[in-house]
Amino acid sequence: MSRAFYLILFVSLVSATPPILSVQEHNSDLANYLENNIDESISKSVSLTVFGQGITVRASADIVGPSVMVDNLTYPLDELSMLFSRGYYLSHLACNKDNHPAECDLDDDGCVEFEENATVDYDMEVTFTFRNTSISVPFSSTVVPVPEEILEEMKTSSGAENITVAVEGNIVFTYFINDEEGPLCSEEVYKVSRSISIASNRSFAVGGQQKLFFLQAPILREQLASNNHFDVILLTQCPIYFVEFRVDGSTHNFTIKNFSIFEEDGVERIRSGELSSSNIAFHGQNITTPTSLEKEDYSFAYVYTLNFTYIGVGEHNLSIRVIDEFLESVEYNETILSREISLKNTDGNETTRPNTTYPIAELNIIGLGTGFIAIIILVISLRSWFS
Repeated sequence: MSRAFYLILFVSLVSATPPILSVQEHNSDLANYLENNIDESISKSVSLTVFGQGITVRASADIVGPSVMVDNLTYPLDELSMLFSRGYYLSHLACNKDNHPAECDLDDDGCVEFEENATVDYDMEVTFTFRNTSISVPFSSTVVPVPEEILEEMKTSSGAENITVAVEGNIVFTYFINDEEGPLCSEEVYKVSRSISIASNRSFAVGGQQKLFFLQAPILREQLASNNHFDVILLTQCPIYFVEFRVDGSTHNFTIKNFSIFEEDGVERIRSGELSSSNIAFHGQNITTPTSLEKEDYSFAYVYTLNFTYIGVGEHNLSIRVIDEFLESVEYNETILSREISLKNTDGNETTRPNTTYPIAELNIIGLGTGFIAIIILVISLRSWFS
């Protein structure tokens, strides 16, 4: 079957949630579709000769990509697979086991010769490489699961690291020829083989699971109630699309992306669209490694600032929950005290902060000193006037 190319077959309706599970299920069921799917644009061919007759064979094998991608990013999902397309074309002798009349005496020995059968074998391997871990598996299907060891390493990808996939080996064509010989034309089967060498590799960006929160304001977890803020810096290895802010049980939701499915050559992909929010700012891909703050040397490619305001005096339980593009959720909690300014020194009241005051005795001393200096200045001025 020839492979037909359609850049985009359809675009789905926009969704507020990334359709990870439906795309995973659709693409994982494509094994039969991608099998025997020759790509003529990259196919290779060889010829072989049997009894003076030329036979041409062609084949291709290519890497399609991960079973789930959002934009250009994949993720260490439990059932993540790599998709491939492969296919072949082989021609046959006119004389075969179903049609070998007397005219099929191809070597003029008085006995007929014909093609008994022909097979195609993929003597190839798929190699997955992430960081310093590399694992090879047989190229036994067009849907190849990513090995568990690779998935485990991918869980801490910064978001700017790549998984490299290589497929390499030979596609072997074997013809079984029945060459009848001798006075009784006894059957004698022999093989004729040729192979096509294939080598291809591609790399795909990987998002990781790690997220790290920093309280930006109020840094001491205490502030004036007239300007209540809850400002947080988020370092993450994967883009987020949803933020939930809670203050004392009251919930406020913010969706900063939407999603749609588009189909490329039968394979579904997810495309995201940006939505604006005054509370959430994305600061682009900047590789950050806060080594002095973490036990592990994780790096983070995505930086967000999350800024919220609220009203109320006293102790508040605040939390932020974020969900990334691959539906991983994590929560961050803080308890922050909001105080009012009081003109009185209210000892023992945690919700107020006393204003700056001066004792009456201290004020009297300061007043006396100032008046005495004024009298001296006046006396000096009068003496100068009458002299």
